[in-house]
Amino acid sequence: MTSLSFAAKEILDVAGYVTGGGNPDWKATHEPATPTACAANTLVEARAMMIGKTIANELTR
Repeated sequence: MTSLSFAAKEILDVAGYVTGGGNPDWKATHEPATPTACAANTLVEARAMMIGKTIANELTR
């Protein structure tokens, strides 16, 4: 998967990023995640490159 890239959905925890669920107030008042969600971690472990996080509608599921 070294030639593949992906963007993690904004509702997934990614270490070092604040998961805001599309809510800027939530994002401004919370700390970055420490563990990475399994879905994103599986891709990273397979050597895909995460290029960023998407922007979600507020409090999406």
